[in-house]
Amino acid sequence: EELTDPYTAWRIGEQISQWYFLCGYVNCFGVHTNTDNLHVHIVVDNTSYVYGGSFFFFDESNILRIKIGEWLADITAEKNV
Repeated sequence: EELTDPYTAWRIGEQISQWYFLCGYVNCFGVHTNTDNLHVHIVVDNTSYVYGGSFFFFDESNILRIKIGEWLADITAEKNV
């Protein structure tokens, strides 16, 4: 789904960032609103500060895709209250 609302993009970035942090990865995110394509950039340290293991996006991407769908549904429901 294409993001068109900066607030929703920010909340998705916030949720992704929190998820990575809870998995032990230092990270940061930013929302780009200055282009025709609203999007979120996320930078993740590839070494966990909790267990020292390396981050592999391919391993995490399917879980993350599901989580993003759940977060987007929650954010949309919050906005409609």
